[in-house]
Amino acid sequence: MQLPIMMRDVKTAHNGGLIACPSPPYIGAEEHFEIYGCSGRSLLAGLLRRLGLCRSDVITILTTSDDQYISTCVSVTAFNFASISRCIESTTKVVLLIHEFGYVHPQLERLASELAAKNIVLIEDCAHVRGLTLPCGRSVGSFGDYALFSLPKVSPMSTGGLLRTKNKYILDGWEDDEFIRSQHNQVIPYWRSINLKRMERYELLRDMLGENRFIPPSQIFCPFFAYVSKHSLSLDAIQGVEFGSTLREDVVLIPINPLVELGVYRMLSHALLGARKI
Repeated sequence: MQLPIMMRDVKTAHNGGLIACPSPPYIGAEEHFEIYGCSGRSLLAGLLRRLGLCRSDVITILTTSDDQYISTCVSVTAFNFASISRCIESTTKVVLLIHEFGYVHPQLERLASELAAKNIVLIEDCAHVRGLTLPCGRSVGSFGDYALFSLPKVSPMSTGGLLRTKNKYILDGWEDDEFIRSQHNQVIPYWRSINLKRMERYELLRDMLGENRFIPPSQIFCPFFAYVSKHSLSLDAIQGVEFGSTLREDVVLIPINPLVELGVYRMLSHALLGARKI
């Protein structure tokens, strides 16, 4: 049994039963422009370079969970252009808001409004979530001045990043990657099916392991990982699962891969409960 994080690593699946259907509309920032590149990280670097930050400026990094863990793809990239902080300060010029592991920041609407009033640039990091609509009717990624998507994390693509902007411009020295754009256009019809399959696998785990074990950092999500309490789970005998990275000692992050068969999640649930070894 293998349970990888990335969809591309599901070797035995042709298309995982994905169903093509019309793509959900991008609501809230209908007037937007798209730039494609080899990765979300390279697009973030290009964007921060264009914003003309200096060392005395601060890039504030906020995450859904507010845990200590932050991906170095974000922190190191930001640190190359300005100081970084976990709090909004008087010298904050940019806020990088990470919808961590597919969980939407619970204060997204309020933060977007407050930052706009202070002329602070808001970048929504949507690396782990795509095509999700909030209860207010707007799409994740439509609140910020910019939205970043890491395409391999949420699709079967092997590489690629997407930067959505509200203003049309070209990053300095940047040429839009037409190959990535073409690959992404082929995947777009499957976004709804991908998200539905993520939720189906999450709900199966929750039903089998017990809802009381699940501690999601936000109630609005399409999970890339499930936050599950480690208490009384049998983890030592489990192999072949790429659990997520975290600095927390109380949770295990279980990958929610939409191309992995439901039967694998049933097996994993039994193993976690100590019913069998895998």
